[in-house]
Amino acid sequence: MSEISSIPETETSLLPKFPAAEQTPTSSIGKSILSLLIYLAAGYWLFRDVSTLLMITFVILLHEGGHFIAMRWVGYKDLGVFFLPLIGAYVSGNKRVITQRESAWVLLAGPLPGILLGLGVWYLLKIGYVPSIGPAGINLNSLAFLLIILNGSNLLPIFPFDGGQLLNRVFLDEEGIISNLFVILSALILGYLAIQFKMYPLLIFPIGLLFRLWKSRAAQRIEKRIEESQINTEVSYAELPDADYWQIRRILIEDDRSCRNWAGEHLNDYSPQEASIQQAVEGQLHRTLVQDLSVSAKCLIAALWILALFVPFWLWLR
Repeated sequence: MSEISSIPETETSLLPKFPAAEQTPTSSIGKSILSLLIYLAAGYWLFRDVSTLLMITFVILLHEGGHFIAMRWVGYKDLGVFFLPLIGAYVSGNKRVITQRESAWVLLAGPLPGILLGLGVWYLLKIGYVPSIGPAGINLNSLAFLLIILNGSNLLPIFPFDGGQLLNRVFLDEEGIISNLFVILSALILGYLAIQFKMYPLLIFPIGLLFRLWKSRAAQRIEKRIEESQINTEVSYAELPDADYWQIRRILIEDDRSCRNWAGEHLNDYSPQEASIQQAVEGQLHRTLVQDLSVSAKCLIAALWILALFVPFWLWLR
């Protein structure tokens, strides 16, 4: 390890911690709209069929809208919906303390509305209450199928699907050895499925999962050094003292190559890339998962999960 000059020792000589970037609602909306337009352009290039593209986009919007509303309800901040061309979408947000109950609600709020709507459309078609072709030439039978299949498959116990995250957060220790083995198994399954069905863009998921596990080894070393420095990371960034900011920053520069490259010679002063370093420092502040579910509550969640996963397919195949 290269020798790094220490930062000033006395708190009076320290610069204030670098301010966190403010995420305004306007900027989040702008990024969401831009990602949606790119997603639609890529989808049209792939399908060349407006009705199919509209159906898939509607299913994704409904799914992510459920996550968005639930996350806002339980107190997430800086929320935004971002679309990934040829892959899907995700909702981002910040919440330092979250309970298992809140996690279960947020994760189930994505697929459940789509499954229920799909079953409703399927039933109305079955009794002849609605025509099979809807607005913009959309085949309602296909729409119901997509609502059930895409949302139902998202409940499969494979990380990072909603079902896999539910299993990891509510029923496993999400940072333990069993959880890591579960993530590795999920990566192998996703890689096999992507190759088997020639859906090569989906290889980004297993590659990302394995990269995350590889990075976690370095992250654990950094976390250990921060813990040995007796820095309280169970705080928000606003609560983090300036001295702790500079101490964490020094540890990151010594142990994280990207931070070392960003910092350059700026060991006692802000770097031109200080915004990136600030995000790395903020990333060391722990998200707390509160274990607030009883065994009976977990059994209830498991029963709802199993019903949502299997009953729609059973009804469809009858």
